[in-house]
Amino acid sequence: MSNFSIPTIGLAPAWINSMLQASTKAATIAFTAQQVIGLRLSMLAMNGNTSTNRREIERMFTEKMEAVNESGRVLFELAGAMAQAWPTMFFDPKAAERMLNRAAKASDRALTPFSRRVTANQKRLSH
Repeated sequence: MSNFSIPTIGLAPAWINSMLQASTKAATIAFTAQQVIGLRLSMLAMNGNTSTNRREIERMFTEKMEAVNESGRVLFELAGAMAQAWPTMFFDPKAAERMLNRAAKASDRALTPFSRRVTANQKRLSH
């Protein structure tokens, strides 16, 4: 998976640039995941019912559960912060913008475990 350089929008609030970054990461994960699925299916079809295939299937499920847990922690922290800031966001525009910034950055951080694993699998399976 290649790392794209996202152009930022100069006068836009920081949260918009963070969301652009998260959106690009999500699109890249989706594209790379399709490649990994194809590589895995080819490998599984060629190897038949072997211990290598069983390990690969176990690895696939384990990695997904670990990524979900890591992402969940990020989103749980964000939910706690939003619950605390909720009352002030209606009366303080700066507090609302800080929360938007935090949510946008958390979106990007929540995608990182998936990005890291998909990239590693693409490299491993394509050799």
